[in-house]
Amino acid sequence: MRTLPGQPRWVSLSPSMTEILFSVGAGPEVVGVCSPSTTPPEAATLPAVASWDRLDVERVLALAPSACFTVEGMQPPQSLESLIRLRVEVVTYPMRSLGDLWTCMEDVGKRTGHAGRAREVVSALKARVALARSGLTGSPRRALVVVGLDPLVAAGSGSFLSQVLRAGGYENALTGAGDAYPVLSMEAAAAADPEAVVFPEGEIPPGDCARFVEDLRRLTARPLQSIAIPADLLVRPGPRTADAVEMLAAARREVAGSREVKSADVRKLLRVSPNRVSRLASCVSLISSGGLP
Repeated sequence: MRTLPGQPRWVSLSPSMTEILFSVGAGPEVVGVCSPSTTPPEAATLPAVASWDRLDVERVLALAPSACFTVEGMQPPQSLESLIRLRVEVVTYPMRSLGDLWTCMEDVGKRTGHAGRAREVVSALKARVALARSGLTGSPRRALVVVGLDPLVAAGSGSFLSQVLRAGGYENALTGAGDAYPVLSMEAAAAADPEAVVFPEGEIPPGDCARFVEDLRRLTARPLQSIAIPADLLVRPGPRTADAVEMLAAARREVAGSREVKSADVRKLLRVSPNRVSRLASCVSLISSGGLP
């Protein structure tokens, strides 16, 4: 993908920003990305100038960017400071809530000259999130979002994932956790008294997830709902966050006493196409012992 003479040149320093730039219509102007950037597919053809723990300042400079975009905590501060000292504009966004995400997307749209498209995209995403949450009854179910098992790391109440949970009809079981991603013992996880466990599918082997749920079930002496959401949708703030919310809401609307969310049930709840429902349903599994509460 090549930019035209005089066209802006944007560099993404986080996978989230890559998806956001493309979603608001700035994709043709993106000249560099952060690895991994596989969505959308055309992003994979662009030069990778950064990763989660590395930033190649020389490669960024060689791309002569109009500006670089990233999210807080993604890049080493000293690397970003190096770019700024070299007079490269670096725009960094906080990402602790859905509100932060919507604000980021609209601001990226304004900065890149795609304000109208950004407003349309954000409005549509907000509507999807609202629809997913509509009609949910009862108190939110307490959920533990596990992002790693060795060591055991979960999303704390100050994390973006905590907000995604709430949007999908759950509440973070780690309500008192000060860190965004605290390391826990099994006893601490059990003491949080979760009713559900959410995993980033693709990041943790399914067998390890199943064993963790079984061990936790024995400690809590209660049934546990296990929900697997594709990692890119769950942990990467961006336009596909709405997909994660919809999947959580579908799991929240489980049929009482059922061990599995069926495709027909998800289609009725989400009102989406059969092809997409098949993909969503395959990511939501309910694991229980003695029936769901």
